[in-house]
Amino acid sequence: MGPVPQPLSSVLTPSIHKSSLVDFRTHSHALLRLLDIKITGRVHRYAAEVIIDAVEHGLRRGQSPVQKPVHGCDNSPFIQFLATTVMRAEVTMPTLLVALVYVKRAKPYLHIPKDDWALERICLGSLIVASKYLHDRTLLNDHWSLCSGRFGRRDIGRMEREFLSVLDFDLRISEDDILSHYSGITHAAFADSQPAGVQRTSKPTRSNRHCPLRGKVVKEGESFGV
Repeated sequence: MGPVPQPLSSVLTPSIHKSSLVDFRTHSHALLRLLDIKITGRVHRYAAEVIIDAVEHGLRRGQSPVQKPVHGCDNSPFIQFLATTVMRAEVTMPTLLVALVYVKRAKPYLHIPKDDWALERICLGSLIVASKYLHDRTLLNDHWSLCSGRFGRRDIGRMEREFLSVLDFDLRISEDDILSHYSGITHAAFADSQPAGVQRTSKPTRSNRHCPLRGKVVKEGESFGV
């Protein structure tokens, strides 16, 4: 018999980042700080705002100006949907960050003719694509259907395909892409701990180095138009 393969975690040296599989010292401190932030209710609300902004842009392109904007509605049910899906699927911060990058990238190309479940569909499409890009093993569409509590397996598959089409299958991620959300997420995560009068931390800049989000271990358990 040949040698028994060792788990990846057992062969990594202490300086190797578990997600990027390269020396963590090559990464931005700001990026590493983002990856350590816990996903809380405030982070859910920030993620919801990013998705709402993108969907509202798509609705303006796909509808007449008289349509009621998404921001004019009560979005608490959507925030609850996002939070519940993230919890059920055990979405990690790296996956959420990449999903938000994809939403921002897709925004200029969204053309949404009607707002039926538009927020939920963009949310799920981005999370599914991000999860499958980052992880060798991830949830099946049947599992995402259960996590959503609302959409069937065929719906889930269509959301994934349509979101990939809007992105033109451009799934590349750089540190600058991730750090574009640094200010918003850190402000959301640490707002309660900041003294009054302290300004929001500005977004750091970073070159397009290898981004420590390509994970190996997984915990993630109608048309968008173009």
